Amino acid sequence: MSNNFLSGHLPDEQWNHMINFIASRNMFSGSIPASLLSQRNMTIFDISLNQLSDVFSVELTNMSRLSYLSMSSNFFYGTLSFNPAATNRLVQLFLADNLFTGTLPVSLRGYPMMAEVTLSRNWLSGSIPPEWNELTNLHILFVDRNKLTGTLDKLVDPSKQP
Repeated sequence: MSNNFLSGHLPDEQWNHMINFIASRNMFSGSIPASLLSQRNMTIFDISLNQLSDVFSVELTNMSRLSYLSMSSNFFYGTLSFNPAATNRLVQLFLADNLFTGTLPVSLRGYPMMAEVTLSRNWLSGSIPPEWNELTNLHILFVDRNKLTGTLDKLVDPSKQP
C-alpha cells in the first residue's frame, strides 16, 4: 500500500493474520485502528509519512514479534512508553517528525537487539538516559532537533573507545 495517494481513515476491519503492514507515503488520517494494533504476529509496521494523529500507544510495543516500527512524519503526540516485557525483538524504531513530548524513555533499554533509534524533530526534553548504555547493539541514534540537555559521559562506555 505504500507510495500511493490513499487517503481517509484506516478501516477498523479485522486485519486477520497481518504479518507486515506497510502503508507509508500516503495521506491516511485519523488514528490507528485497535484491530490493527492487536496483531501479535506483526513483524513490520510502517505507517510513516501520512497524516495520522493519535496519542502514542504502548499497544504498538505489545506486538510480540515486532522488529521494525516506523511512525515518522505524522502527528502523533504524548509521551513515549514501551513494554519490553511484551516483545524484545524490536531492532529498528523510527518516530521522528511527530509531536512527542516528555523525556526519552528509559524502558528502551529492555530491547537488547535494538540497533537503530530515530526520535529526531519532536519536543522531547531531558537527557539521554544512561541506561541506554545497556543497548549494546545500538549503532545508530538520531535525537537531533529536540530539547535535550545534559552530557553524554554516562552514555558512552569508556571500554568501547578506540
